[in-house]
Amino acid sequence: MQRFCILALLIMLSPTTLIYEVKNPYSMVDEIHRVVEVPPLSDYWIRISADNLEVDEKGFSFARCLSLKKEKALAKAPAWIRAELADRLREVSDDYADLILSLDRRYVDEVAFSMVSSPTGKIPSVEVLRRNALSIYEIDEDLEFVDVVDLEMDSMEYRSTLRYRVMDDGREETVLTPFDIYYWYVVSPRIGYEDPEMVYGYFWREYVMYHTI
Repeated sequence: MQRFCILALLIMLSPTTLIYEVKNPYSMVDEIHRVVEVPPLSDYWIRISADNLEVDEKGFSFARCLSLKKEKALAKAPAWIRAELADRLREVSDDYADLILSLDRRYVDEVAFSMVSSPTGKIPSVEVLRRNALSIYEIDEDLEFVDVVDLEMDSMEYRSTLRYRVMDDGREETVLTPFDIYYWYVVSPRIGYEDPEMVYGYFWREYVMYHTI
Protein backbone atom coordinates (compact mmCIF):
# COMPACT_ATOMS: atom_id res chain seq x y z
CA MET A 1 0.00 0.00 0.00
CA GLN A 2 1.32 3.43 -0.93
CA ARG A 3 1.52 6.02 1.82
CA PHE A 4 1.05 9.70 1.06
CA CYS A 5 1.67 12.73 3.22
CA ILE A 6 -0.87 15.48 2.58
CA LEU A 7 0.75 18.71 3.62
CA ALA A 8 -0.80 22.16 3.94
CA LEU A 9 1.64 24.58 5.51
CA LEU A 10 0.94 28.20 6.30
CA ILE A 11 4.06 30.21 7.08
CA MET A 12 3.32 33.23 9.19
CA LEU A 13 5.76 35.50 11.01
CA SER A 14 5.19 38.40 13.32
CA PRO A 15 5.89 41.82 11.72
CA THR A 16 9.10 43.53 12.75
CA THR A 17 7.41 46.82 13.54
CA LEU A 18 5.11 47.24 16.52
CA ILE A 19 1.49 47.73 15.50
CA TYR A 20 -1.21 48.53 18.02
CA GLU A 21 -4.85 47.41 17.91
CA VAL A 22 -4.37 44.81 15.17
CA LYS A 23 -6.48 41.70 15.65
CA ASN A 24 -4.08 39.45 13.67
CA PRO A 25 -0.47 40.49 14.40
CA TYR A 26 0.96 38.14 11.73
CA SER A 27 1.71 38.64 8.05
CA MET A 28 1.63 35.90 5.43
CA VAL A 29 5.07 35.00 4.10
CA ASP A 30 4.23 31.96 1.99
CA GLU A 31 1.71 29.16 1.60
CA ILE A 32 2.51 25.64 0.44
CA HIS A 33 0.13 22.81 -0.46
CA ARG A 34 1.63 19.44 -1.36
CA VAL A 35 0.62 15.82 -1.72
CA VAL A 36 3.92 14.05 -1.17
CA GLU A 37 4.80 10.36 -1.41
CA VAL A 38 7.36 9.51 1.25
CA PRO A 39 8.82 6.03 0.58
CA PRO A 40 9.96 3.85 3.51
CA LEU A 41 13.27 4.97 5.07
CA SER A 42 13.02 8.28 3.23
CA ASP A 43 12.05 11.79 4.27
CA TYR A 44 10.67 15.09 3.07
CA TRP A 45 11.40 18.53 4.48
CA ILE A 46 10.66 22.22 4.09
CA ARG A 47 13.25 24.80 5.11
CA ILE A 48 12.59 28.47 5.94
CA SER A 49 15.45 30.95 5.98
CA ALA A 50 15.36 33.31 8.94
CA ASP A 51 17.52 35.80 7.02
CA ASN A 52 15.49 36.41 3.87
CA LEU A 53 12.31 34.36 4.59
CA GLU A 54 12.85 32.24 1.48
CA VAL A 55 11.18 28.82 1.50
CA ASP A 56 12.98 25.76 0.17
CA GLU A 57 11.87 22.14 0.04
CA LYS A 58 13.36 18.75 -0.70
CA GLY A 59 12.61 17.65 -4.23
CA PHE A 60 10.38 14.62 -4.74
CA SER A 61 8.97 12.60 -7.60
CA PHE A 62 5.95 10.35 -7.95
CA ALA A 63 7.74 8.36 -10.67
CA ARG A 64 9.48 5.96 -8.28
CA CYS A 65 9.72 2.41 -9.68
CA LEU A 66 8.16 3.36 -13.01
CA SER A 67 9.48 2.47 -16.45
CA LEU A 68 10.69 5.27 -18.71
CA LYS A 69 7.46 5.14 -20.73
CA LYS A 70 5.38 5.43 -17.57
CA GLU A 71 7.49 8.34 -16.34
CA LYS A 72 6.82 10.18 -19.62
CA ALA A 73 3.10 9.39 -19.39
CA LEU A 74 3.00 10.66 -15.81
CA ALA A 75 4.73 13.88 -16.84
CA LYS A 76 2.08 14.42 -19.54
CA ALA A 77 -0.79 14.07 -17.05
CA PRO A 78 -2.14 17.06 -15.07
CA ALA A 79 -0.24 17.79 -11.87
CA TRP A 80 -3.37 17.47 -9.72
CA ILE A 81 -3.79 13.76 -10.50
CA ARG A 82 -0.18 12.55 -10.72
CA ALA A 83 0.07 11.12 -7.20
CA GLU A 84 -2.86 8.73 -7.71
CA LEU A 85 -1.97 8.03 -11.35
CA ALA A 86 1.58 7.01 -10.44
CA ASP A 87 0.18 4.44 -8.04
CA ARG A 88 -2.10 3.01 -10.74
CA LEU A 89 0.63 2.95 -13.38
CA ARG A 90 2.60 0.61 -11.13
CA GLU A 91 -0.28 -1.90 -11.42
CA VAL A 92 -0.49 -2.05 -15.21
CA SER A 93 1.63 -2.70 -18.27
CA ASP A 94 3.35 -0.13 -20.47
CA ASP A 95 0.35 -0.35 -22.84
CA TYR A 96 -1.42 2.19 -20.61
CA ALA A 97 1.54 4.54 -20.82
CA ASP A 98 1.52 4.12 -24.61
CA LEU A 99 -2.15 5.14 -24.63
CA ILE A 100 -1.52 8.36 -22.70
CA LEU A 101 1.50 9.22 -24.83
CA SER A 102 -0.42 8.63 -28.07
CA LEU A 103 -3.39 10.85 -27.23
CA ASP A 104 -3.86 14.55 -27.75
CA ARG A 105 -3.30 16.34 -24.45
CA ARG A 106 -6.96 17.34 -24.08
CA TYR A 107 -7.97 13.67 -23.64
CA VAL A 108 -5.29 12.80 -21.09
CA ASP A 109 -7.08 14.10 -17.98
CA GLU A 110 -10.14 11.98 -18.82
CA VAL A 111 -8.03 8.84 -19.28
CA ALA A 112 -6.04 9.51 -16.12
CA PHE A 113 -9.16 10.08 -14.03
CA SER A 114 -10.80 6.94 -15.41
CA MET A 115 -7.77 4.97 -14.25
CA VAL A 116 -7.51 6.42 -10.74
CA SER A 117 -11.26 6.29 -10.08
CA SER A 118 -11.50 2.58 -10.88
CA PRO A 119 -11.31 0.01 -8.08
CA THR A 120 -7.92 -1.52 -7.35
CA GLY A 121 -7.26 -4.35 -9.76
CA LYS A 122 -10.23 -3.32 -11.93
CA ILE A 123 -8.69 -0.72 -14.25
CA PRO A 124 -10.53 -0.93 -17.61
CA SER A 125 -8.77 -2.11 -20.73
CA VAL A 126 -6.75 0.30 -22.85
CA GLU A 127 -9.44 0.26 -25.55
CA VAL A 128 -12.23 1.06 -23.06
CA LEU A 129 -10.25 3.99 -21.66
CA ARG A 130 -9.55 5.29 -25.16
CA ARG A 131 -13.15 4.97 -26.38
CA ASN A 132 -14.54 6.44 -23.16
CA ALA A 133 -12.46 9.61 -23.49
CA LEU A 134 -12.86 10.08 -27.24
CA SER A 135 -16.61 9.43 -27.21
CA ILE A 136 -17.20 12.27 -24.73
CA TYR A 137 -15.84 14.75 -27.26
CA GLU A 138 -17.51 13.05 -30.23
CA ILE A 139 -20.94 13.18 -28.57
CA ASP A 140 -20.29 16.80 -27.60
CA GLU A 141 -20.24 17.68 -31.32
CA ASP A 142 -23.86 16.47 -31.63
CA LEU A 143 -25.25 18.31 -28.60
CA GLU A 144 -26.04 21.99 -29.07
CA PHE A 145 -26.84 22.91 -25.47
CA VAL A 146 -23.54 21.83 -23.92
CA ASP A 147 -19.83 21.98 -24.71
CA VAL A 148 -16.79 20.30 -23.25
CA VAL A 149 -14.34 23.07 -22.35
CA ASP A 150 -10.65 22.49 -21.71
CA LEU A 151 -9.18 24.95 -19.22
CA GLU A 152 -5.61 26.05 -18.44
CA MET A 153 -4.20 23.99 -21.29
CA ASP A 154 -0.96 25.98 -21.19
CA SER A 155 -0.23 24.90 -17.61
CA MET A 156 0.22 21.57 -15.85
CA GLU A 157 -2.99 22.20 -13.89
CA TYR A 158 -5.14 21.72 -16.99
CA ARG A 159 -8.56 20.12 -16.61
CA SER A 160 -11.94 19.99 -18.33
CA THR A 161 -15.61 20.52 -17.54
CA LEU A 162 -18.98 21.17 -19.20
CA ARG A 163 -20.44 24.52 -20.20
CA TYR A 164 -24.23 24.53 -20.43
CA ARG A 165 -26.46 27.11 -22.06
CA VAL A 166 -29.64 27.46 -20.00
CA MET A 167 -32.66 29.76 -19.97
CA ASP A 168 -33.28 31.71 -16.77
CA ASP A 169 -36.33 33.98 -16.69
CA GLY A 170 -36.29 34.29 -20.46
CA ARG A 171 -32.57 35.02 -20.67
CA GLU A 172 -29.88 32.65 -21.91
CA GLU A 173 -27.09 32.12 -19.41
CA THR A 174 -23.89 30.06 -19.40
CA VAL A 175 -23.18 27.70 -16.52
CA LEU A 176 -19.95 25.79 -15.86
CA THR A 177 -20.27 22.39 -14.21
CA PRO A 178 -18.11 21.89 -11.09
CA PHE A 179 -15.03 19.80 -11.88
CA ASP A 180 -15.99 17.01 -9.47
CA ILE A 181 -19.38 16.63 -11.15
CA TYR A 182 -17.80 16.42 -14.59
CA TYR A 183 -15.19 13.83 -13.70
CA TRP A 184 -17.26 11.63 -11.40
CA TYR A 185 -20.61 11.72 -13.24
CA VAL A 186 -19.58 12.21 -16.88
CA VAL A 187 -16.02 10.98 -17.34
CA SER A 188 -16.12 7.94 -15.06
CA PRO A 189 -16.56 4.86 -17.28
CA ARG A 190 -18.63 3.04 -14.64
CA ILE A 191 -22.41 3.46 -14.46
CA GLY A 192 -22.97 0.83 -11.79
CA TYR A 193 -21.13 -2.03 -10.16
CA GLU A 194 -20.31 -3.83 -13.38
CA ASP A 195 -16.87 -3.63 -14.97
CA PRO A 196 -16.83 -1.29 -18.00
CA GLU A 197 -16.19 -3.30 -21.14
CA MET A 198 -16.69 -3.15 -24.89
CA VAL A 199 -19.78 -5.15 -25.92
CA TYR A 200 -20.11 -6.17 -29.59
CA GLY A 201 -17.58 -3.52 -30.49
CA TYR A 202 -19.40 -0.67 -28.68
CA PHE A 203 -18.82 1.13 -25.43
CA TRP A 204 -21.99 1.90 -23.45
CA ARG A 205 -21.64 5.67 -23.90
CA GLU A 206 -21.68 5.36 -27.68
CA TYR A 207 -24.46 2.76 -27.69
CA VAL A 208 -26.82 4.81 -25.51
CA MET A 209 -26.26 7.89 -27.69
CA TYR A 210 -26.47 6.40 -31.16
CA HIS A 211 -28.13 2.95 -31.05
CA THR A 212 -31.13 3.12 -28.71
CA ILE A 213 -33.60 5.02 -30.90
